[in-house]
Amino acid sequence: MRIIHVVPAIANEASGPSYSVVRLCESLIAEGQDVTLAALDWGPMSKKQAYLKTFPLGWGPRRLGRSPALHHWLSEHAESGAVDLIHDHSLWMMPNVYPGQVARRHGVPLVVSPRGTLSEWAMGSGSPLKKVFWPLLQRPALSAAACFHAT
Repeated sequence: MRIIHVVPAIANEASGPSYSVVRLCESLIAEGQDVTLAALDWGPMSKKQAYLKTFPLGWGPRRLGRSPALHHWLSEHAESGAVDLIHDHSLWMMPNVYPGQVARRHGVPLVVSPRGTLSEWAMGSGSPLKKVFWPLLQRPALSAAACFHAT
């Protein structure tokens, strides 16, 4: 399978997915899968893996992680049939909205690993922007999911 994993960042200072998503990609590659990990060029990384593709941030608040280059790249791969599955890790940033938009538009199966971001606590805390982000961007993106992977 040709799989694209999307995570906002795997920089040294990023959270658990920086480790677990990288290890998941490595395990899938060891099993013979064609894997690309797409992430923002967020900051220093211990080493850049051959399967990693990074994208620059666009304008806007850094915490949203807007990257037109990432969105365009995902769209191109889906439209051309160069991907069989997209696996999105986490929510609440634009790199986690793009996979749903692309999957819905091009009919590519989408797996979403929310990693606790849909818990009652997570939904009720954080930025007040969530109240706008959820109905306008995040919920519609999640509607494209073929599967949710809960950990």
